[in-house]
Amino acid sequence: MANCSKCGAEVVGGADYCSSCGSAVRTPVIEPEKKVDERRPGRVLAGIGAILIGIAIILAIVFFGPVRSVDDVESRNVPYRADVDKIDLHFWTDIADVNIAFEDLTNELFILDVTMHGGVGLFDSPDEYDLTFHDPIAGDTLNLNIELDTPEDWNMFLNVDCDLRIHQSLAADIEVASNTGKITLNTVAGVELDSLALGTYTGRIKANLVEDVSISGDMALQTDTGSISLSWRNLDVVEDVFLTIGGETGGVDVTITQEVGIPEDITVNVRTTTGGIDFEIDIQGDIGARITSSTDTGGIDVIKQDGFTRIDSLLESENYPEDDNFIVSLSTDTGGIDLDADYTA
Repeated sequence: MANCSKCGAEVVGGADYCSSCGSAVRTPVIEPEKKVDERRPGRVLAGIGAILIGIAIILAIVFFGPVRSVDDVESRNVPYRADVDKIDLHFWTDIADVNIAFEDLTNELFILDVTMHGGVGLFDSPDEYDLTFHDPIAGDTLNLNIELDTPEDWNMFLNVDCDLRIHQSLAADIEVASNTGKITLNTVAGVELDSLALGTYTGRIKANLVEDVSISGDMALQTDTGSISLSWRNLDVVEDVFLTIGGETGGVDVTITQEVGIPEDITVNVRTTTGGIDFEIDIQGDIGARITSSTDTGGIDVIKQDGFTRIDSLLESENYPEDDNFIVSLSTDTGGIDLDADYTA
């Protein structure tokens, strides 16, 4: 027998309701509580994102990373001929560091070494470049026209170097241009430069003209984005020379030392759009100099002026004008100008 939970009366076994008060006497069935899925949509999305990132990294390595190792050298040369004493060199490359040097070569007038080191993507090949080399000789002049064309999809992990070695006995007209990469020129005493033009779209230019190098034509160093450095020391100037240096974005550093006489005036124009100019000149004897400077945004700082007088942005050596002078113009739109000028009688 069970008792009614409400009135306490005895309930006949099996009865659904109390005969005394009519209350239900069966225990209600309790449904089991359903578990709530604790996973959230954010966790699912994060997992998918991680998978996609992993796939992207793998694809980047396959298509753009240095998957295939490259270590290759290709060379060209022109054998020595005693009847050749001049070189007219035109060299162009779209991506490479170019090194130009004058050497006492034994059996060659000219040597070109192209070195590739690093890696390319899975579907890239170092064999896809195109090297054009034309070397006709006309009279006493070696005419060199060289072009190195590389695929546009070569990646940053591959380094290309071009070494141009010229017999130091040759009088040289040099024109070298690179779309991307630095250009370096090194000379030795006795080299004759009939003209010089170095240009790069993105990269650095550095030219080192040492004592007893002769120059008989114009020189130009130009870059759109990158720095320019020129070192000039006691050159043998044969005739009027126009030196043009400039770029859109990047600094310019020029050092001129001239202790031996020059036959004519030398005109130097240095111009940048965005970038500072460091200019140093050291002259002696019967060589004069006149330096004008201008900048739209940035100051003009005369660090040193021994033997020079200054009026605002104009510097003149105490002996100016002489029969032979450096006529210098320095200008930049955005950037400072630092000057170091020294004249010794």
